[in-house]
Amino acid sequence: MASFTLSGGGNTFDFDPVGGVSSSGQLVGSWTTNRSNQIVVKKRDGSTLTFNVTWMLNNKNQLTVGSQGTEVFNFATGGLRNSFVTRDTVLRVQPDRLNTFVFELHGTWDMDNDHNLTFTINGTTSVIDGFVSDPLGRFIYHFANKDNLLQTNVLGFVGTWQSQQDPNGTPLLEFHYQKEANADGTPGGEGVFKLPKAAAIERTTNQLSYTYDKGNKTLSIKFQGMLMISPDFQITYIVQRQVSSAGEQMVASTTLGFDAMITTPKVHGDLSLTLTKADGTLGNTTLTIGGDFEGVLGKTALQVGFSFTQTFGPAGQISRTAAFNGQLRFSEGQVQWTFSATGTTIELSVGADIKLGGVSVDERLNLKLDEGRVVGVTFLLGVDF
Repeated sequence: MASFTLSGGGNTFDFDPVGGVSSSGQLVGSWTTNRSNQIVVKKRDGSTLTFNVTWMLNNKNQLTVGSQGTEVFNFATGGLRNSFVTRDTVLRVQPDRLNTFVFELHGTWDMDNDHNLTFTINGTTSVIDGFVSDPLGRFIYHFANKDNLLQTNVLGFVGTWQSQQDPNGTPLLEFHYQKEANADGTPGGEGVFKLPKAAAIERTTNQLSYTYDKGNKTLSIKFQGMLMISPDFQITYIVQRQVSSAGEQMVASTTLGFDAMITTPKVHGDLSLTLTKADGTLGNTTLTIGGDFEGVLGKTALQVGFSFTQTFGPAGQISRTAAFNGQLRFSEGQVQWTFSATGTTIELSVGADIKLGGVSVDERLNLKLDEGRVVGVTFLLGVDF
């Protein structure tokens, strides 16, 4: 079996990748790592030795260990098939999937603008070239041994999604995760993965999504949640709680919010909302929600609404209607609807978009024409009254 050699205490020790330590050809104990990422040898007589080493994943996503500036072992060699998982942000390494030996590495995580995961151990930063992707909105990072792409690993992190907007109003997402607890048991604080690209609404499902290109592939995080639109065009998305295959929580339910305005109002087809900057002016991102406009009978007046359906997985669906406050009026021979939140106006085609008849006993349906005559609205945007 492949091994690596370190010297300490006046002796030379050979370390095998499944936890055994030998000296002069004789088994003398076992090894693991401590919180400081040193290799610790526990001898058979109960004494211990520690070795300062350097841990790094190389440019092939292979874990290596070094001593005094020189690499002494590559855990992807010698027929080993490694397994990596994260638990409370600690990287647990199983050098051989056919053996139960596991050791832990402690460090700090981040993600760069190329969607590479970075892991810094005692000041040495490794770049893990992979991708973040999940159909349920979890932060799961996939990577492979580049010498054998069939040897894949998945790292999962536990936390919550938060929304941000840059100065241009671009909708950005952050994943806030809990770091490993301190040695004294106190909370270790919060880490943040910042996704560099803009979030979007997937028009076919009306679910939030994050899509990007890497390595000639299009990758995505597809969220599951509830989309709501307020009368003043505030977009709210409630991210559903998600769990691992073992039933442990990976994503807590959180509410994301984006301020928006309707800039190109229309009465047929999808709803396009342009996100606003912090100062209330229009930004450079438009979110499109698939659906259609319809008439809505509000508490005090007739309203224009937008009906849309969200898809959850292969079979689940839920439909809802967002009602927008405004005023229906007749001006210069044209029926118009003006949105209260923005003051923008759309024109309704009489006979197609809106139909008029006799005065209604329900005053919410009555419309005053230019000459003062009152008529009743019998049909508005696909809905009969």
